[in-house]
Amino acid sequence: MCQRFDTTSLVFQKIEEWINAMPSIYVLKEWDRAFLNAKTNLFKDLLAGDVHWPQVLWETSALDGVNANEELAQVLTQNILARMQPVQFEKDKIIKDNIQCETLKVQTILKAQRFTENIDIESSNTGDFFDINGQCKINIRPACDCVGRNGMKKVYLINCQPFNPKIDFQAQYGNFSERNNEAKIGPLYKNKFYTFSFKEMEIAEYNDIKQYKKGRILMPFITYITEKYSLYIQRQGLPRIPKIAIPNYEEQKEDDNDKELEVLKAENLKLQEQNKDLLKQEVITKSCRTTIRYVQRGRKRKKK
Repeated sequence: MCQRFDTTSLVFQKIEEWINAMPSIYVLKEWDRAFLNAKTNLFKDLLAGDVHWPQVLWETSALDGVNANEELAQVLTQNILARMQPVQFEKDKIIKDNIQCETLKVQTILKAQRFTENIDIESSNTGDFFDINGQCKINIRPACDCVGRNGMKKVYLINCQPFNPKIDFQAQYGNFSERNNEAKIGPLYKNKFYTFSFKEMEIAEYNDIKQYKKGRILMPFITYITEKYSLYIQRQGLPRIPKIAIPNYEEQKEDDNDKELEVLKAENLKLQEQNKDLLKQEVITKSCRTTIRYVQRGRKRKKK
């Protein structure tokens, strides 16, 4: 009996060591524990209340003309999140030395935070992403206006296109350099980064383009785009200042400014690549030192 107990304890100890050595498993288990507790509390609260609350929500959604399935699922999801206690993670179990992460796998995690492909094609909403014969567009019309209560589902589309994130990435702030007439978000559809242009807006009938819908941009990222678009269409232009009003002004050609900007971007990209090479060399150096130590220890043992 004691031997069986010792074996069981050893198994649990090994499992615990394995979890601690895998930050992804550790984080998922801690989050799963908090999620299960929240779900249990949700079941207790809702089962103890009025049993007809689903009908009330369903009929309310039907009166509003929105997708009742989506509304009911969203209410339940928000109720679970409202019951989740803050999850406390242990830093020592997450932070490891000399890690090598794959860019594509990290992008996949970030994409799911920003973009979902699990959408109802019949339901129109803010952030719907369309790929119409190679031209990508998103709907920025407010969700309350996308319902189509009069049988018409109009969408307001702005263009977006992929860009190279290496060029405009600001490592100091963890975002991208933008102009006032655009927003940049990613990774999204196909793990690409997109520039959303505010210069043109197209009104279309949703039923005519719904077959091209690929997904939906999630909050708060779609909120960032719509808020910045709102600022753009409400912007106030100012009168041009005469050059003579600027003391000691030396005129510089726009071409020179563009060339200087391109040079700076190229130098910035080059420095980033050099930093990557230095990090790789540092990892290789540490690995070589470790190998040398093992070889030296092996020689000492042979001499003994």
